[in-house]
Amino acid sequence: MSGAKPARASRQPLWQTHFNLDCAPFSKDVADDQLWLPSSKLVLVDELVEALESRGHVLLVGEPGVGKTCTLRALRPRLSETEYRLTYCHNATLGRRDFYRQLCMALGLSPRATAAAVFHSVSSHVEELGRQRVHPVFLLDEAHLLQQQVLEHLHVLANYQWDQKPLMSMVLVGLPELWGQLSLRKNRSLWSRINCSRSVRPTRVTSLACSSLRCGICRTH
Repeated sequence: MSGAKPARASRQPLWQTHFNLDCAPFSKDVADDQLWLPSSKLVLVDELVEALESRGHVLLVGEPGVGKTCTLRALRPRLSETEYRLTYCHNATLGRRDFYRQLCMALGLSPRATAAAVFHSVSSHVEELGRQRVHPVFLLDEAHLLQQQVLEHLHVLANYQWDQKPLMSMVLVGLPELWGQLSLRKNRSLWSRINCSRSVRPTRVTSLACSSLRCGICRTH
């Protein structure tokens, strides 16, 4: 009786075999705890952690490719899952109601029909997390694309108990023009609530340290 042919084992590229590597060392599929960061980015991550531990709001801007996403990925494991609830939102081109509907879905809540109902659902959830001693952190990526009606309303999300109880933190991430947008007079209510503003600069380092780390992780023996 003829049996099925065994599946052919996947073969590594010849260059990987030559250098005794289990995986491609410079792919984007890298675990958070295996990221390589220069000392300047490590200091930046420490500053972001300190701001969030103080229940503050953060602005992080930089040109494409300077390491904003890498910095945020390094930040993620620094926030205890038992003490923080990190929610990532990246679709920044929505109107106010749809923005809050997206935030509802990211939080695992049922979206409501009206903007007021959606906002109430999100704010009630934030208050409930506060009672559980869990601090929500809303990470808004590509925030330079946020519509003006959303920017003008975001500061309301930070108001709890007459603006005296910081129950949540926002991390606004975007291109450098976001800094200019927030500093406009019409956005001063939100701008005044930003506790930590940082601009990510390109890092001039040799690739030797990064190459050694990545190849060491992927080396079989």
